[in-house]
Amino acid sequence: MEVGILGGRGFFIAAIFLVLTAALGGAAGSPSGSGVMGIILPATGADRAFQDVLAGSFTVQFTLRKAALQLADSTQETAFTLRRALSEAAAKNSEYLLVGTYSTTATEIVLQLDLYSVASGERIRSGATSGRIDLSMDTLVAQALEKLLTGVTFRPAAQVVVVPPPDTTPRPLPPATSTPPGPSGAPTPAAAPAQVSKRFGFSTGAAPLIATGPAADYTKLGFLATLAGDFRFPLGHGVLETGILSGVGMLSATGAATDAQILLVPLGMDLRYLLSAGAFPGVILHASGGPALLSVTADYTGNETKIVPYALAGMTVDLPFSPSFGLTLEASYVVFVETSLTIMAFAPEVAMYVQF
Repeated sequence: MEVGILGGRGFFIAAIFLVLTAALGGAAGSPSGSGVMGIILPATGADRAFQDVLAGSFTVQFTLRKAALQLADSTQETAFTLRRALSEAAAKNSEYLLVGTYSTTATEIVLQLDLYSVASGERIRSGATSGRIDLSMDTLVAQALEKLLTGVTFRPAAQVVVVPPPDTTPRPLPPATSTPPGPSGAPTPAAAPAQVSKRFGFSTGAAPLIATGPAADYTKLGFLATLAGDFRFPLGHGVLETGILSGVGMLSATGAATDAQILLVPLGMDLRYLLSAGAFPGVILHASGGPALLSVTADYTGNETKIVPYALAGMTVDLPFSPSFGLTLEASYVVFVETSLTIMAFAPEVAMYVQF
C-alpha cells in the first residue's frame, strides 16, 4: 500500500508539472533543442513503482530551471548502455546527460546520480542519497538533485526521459544477472545484493541473567548490561557486523557457610549477521567471545579476581524505527568458564542501537 501511495503521489506531481510546462511552452513557442537528457534506471530487483516518484522529483527540479520534461513510452524494452545514451543525447542536441540509478529494499531507497558532458563523454558531477521509503522520500530526492544541479546552466528546451528497467545498469550498482524462467515462462527477477548506507553501529542493552546448570543451585537472578561497537558491510544478501562487545554483569550467590557477590566484565570480539538486508523485522545471528574479568567477593574469604574466557551466542529480532535507530530483542546464552565456578545463564536482552 505504501508503494502505491508513493507511486501515485509522484505520478500526480509529474502530471501537474507536465501540464504547466506544456502550457508555458505553448505560450512562448517551441524551442528547437534540449539542454539535458535524463534517464532513470532501476537496479535489478528494484521496485518499478518508484520511477513515478523519481520522475516527479526530476520534474520539479527541471521545471524550476525552466526546463521541459518528456516521459518515454514505458512499454519500450531497450537495454541501457552509456555510449548509446550519450549518442541519443547528442542527437537531441543535449549538452548534458543525467543518469539516475536506484535500488530499493523493504524500507530504504538508494539513488546514485551522475551528470555527463555529452561533448566529451566525461562524468562531471556525481552524487548519492539514501533514506527510508516514506512520504518524505520525494523531498529527499529533490534535495539530492538540487545539490547536483546547483551551478549548472541548461538551455531552456531541456528534456528528461524516463525509460523502463534495463537489462544492464551503470556502475556503481551491479549489473543484472540472468536467471532461469519462472513458472509462467517470464524471467524470474534476481535478488538484489545487500546495500549498506550506514557503516558503523553502536548498541547498548540490558538483560537478566538466569543461571542454569550447577550454578543455579546457589545463585540468584542476576543482571547483565552490554555495550557494542561494530563496523557494517554487505555480505551476500545480508549485512555482517564485526567489532567489540563489553559490559558488566552481577550475580549474588548463597552457600552453606557464606554469601558472595560475583562481578563479570566481558571484553571480546563481536560478530552479528543480518540474514536479509531491508527485511522487517530483521533476523540477526549473534556471537561474541574473548576474555572476561571474574571477581568474587565472599563474606569470609575476601576478594578473588581472575581472567576467564567467555562465550555468548544468540538470535536477535531487529525492529528498526528509522534508517539510523531501532530496538532489538535477543535470546542469548552466555558461559563464563572457570574450573571451580563455571557460570552458564540465559540472557534475554532488550537493546537500543544507532547507525551512521
